[in-house]
Amino acid sequence: LKVLLKHRFPVFISTKSSFIIRDIDLLRKIAKETWCTVGFSITTVSNDIAAFLEPYSSPSNERLASLKEIKKKAPEIQVGTNFMPIIPYLEDDDENLESVLKESKRAGADFILFAPGLTLRDTQKEFFIKKLKNSKYHKFVKPLLDLYKNNNGPKESEGYFHEKNLQ
Repeated sequence: LKVLLKHRFPVFISTKSSFIIRDIDLLRKIAKETWCTVGFSITTVSNDIAAFLEPYSSPSNERLASLKEIKKKAPEIQVGTNFMPIIPYLEDDDENLESVLKESKRAGADFILFAPGLTLRDTQKEFFIKKLKNSKYHKFVKPLLDLYKNNNGPKESEGYFHEKNLQ
């Protein structure tokens, strides 16, 4: 960050960590010299689901608190939520979608970067399905395998964005 500041290079940081707060002074200086954006990956407000999907990341409530703290202490820094990917059956229900949006707004987010697409290619699929099978979310294995039978993800006519789900 010091090198980027020295050369007045803009920054967009995408993080799953609340530790970004440690660098708020540098980020503020970068924002004053050029621009600085911090996007927190938040796909659920459920700390339980977040811990399952991202066991080595800060809990969702800590990410939202960090977003809020940056906005309060350094309003010149753009902050927001990277709402991606959204895991079918775990995070795509209306309650979760609405909660992430509301909590992001409540924390002061300037933006929501929304990209719901999830791919399960190559070893991703094997790793994720094995993880699901060995968890309390094992009931979603078959529906996910059905949804991702083409190895890449649902077509527009399938999955969450199917016409019946948009009503």
